[in-house]
Amino acid sequence: MSTREQFEEFVTGIQAATRPIEDKKGFINWKGEAMTRGARVFRPALIRAIETEWTQSGGPIGRWVQVVRADGSPIGKPDFHQLGGDEQGSAIDRARDACRKLAGEVGAAGLLGRVLTGGWPAADNYVNAWEKALDAGDPNLALHGTIEVRTQSGRTVGLLVTPIHPVRFAWHALYDQAIAHARYEQGLTPGATLKAAGPIDSAFFPFARGFVFADVLGFHTVAFTADGEVVPKAATVLLSACLSGGGDAVGSSVGQASSGAPVTARLSPAHLVRF
Repeated sequence: MSTREQFEEFVTGIQAATRPIEDKKGFINWKGEAMTRGARVFRPALIRAIETEWTQSGGPIGRWVQVVRADGSPIGKPDFHQLGGDEQGSAIDRARDACRKLAGEVGAAGLLGRVLTGGWPAADNYVNAWEKALDAGDPNLALHGTIEVRTQSGRTVGLLVTPIHPVRFAWHALYDQAIAHARYEQGLTPGATLKAAGPIDSAFFPFARGFVFADVLGFHTVAFTADGEVVPKAATVLLSACLSGGGDAVGSSVGQASSGAPVTARLSPAHLVRF
C-alpha cells in the first residue's frame, strides 16, 4: 500500500474485522486485494478462549483464573472473575462503555488480527477511558485482561497479561502507530521500516503488585511470576505451556527483532508494510 489513506482504509475500514481468518491450526491469515501475498500469525489457544468469551459476553471488566497440571496443560476452561462490579463513577462507567464498544468491533480473529492505528475510534477510546479508570478507580482494576495461573493445589504460579489489558493494548497501539508513521510520514521504504522496528520489544513493562516480570511470550503476552517464586524459570515455562493450551510452548521474544522474529505472533504494520 503506497499511501497512508490506503493503509488506514485497509486496517480500519468496514471490512477490517472480517479480513483476518483463523485456520484449523490456529494461524490467523490476512489477505486483501492490495496484497501480493498474505500475512500469517499464530494465536495461542488460551488467548483464543478468553477473547472469544470476552467478546461474546459484551466486554465485561474482569480477569480470568486458569488451573493447570504440573506440565502446564489447562484443566477445564478459564474461570472469569468480574472486577469493579459495585464501583460507581464517571471513570469506571466510561471504561465499561469503552470495553463494550471494543468487544463489539474486534471480530472473530481477536486483537491479534487487528492493527491499532489512530483510525479506529473504539481503540482510541479504550486507551483513554482506561487511563482515567486506572488513575481514579480501585487498584484491582489493573488486573483487567489478565489470567492468573494456579496449580491444582491452589498455589499461584504467575500472571499472563493478555492483549486485552489496557497497558498492553496501549503498547501495541503505540508500536503500530510508530511503524505506520515511519513508513508513511517519514517516507521510509518497507525494508527500512522493518529494520527500524527490529530492536523494539516490550520487555519494559510496568510492575504488577505481588508479581515480578518474567518474560514476553511471543509478541502478544507478558508473563509475570509470583513474587517470591523459588524457581522462576520453571514457572515461566509452565506459564508458556498454559498459554499454548498444553501444546508446544510459546517462545520468548525478549531480545529478538519484533518485526521479523519467528515468534512474532500478532498482526501489525510490520507485516503489512512489505506489500
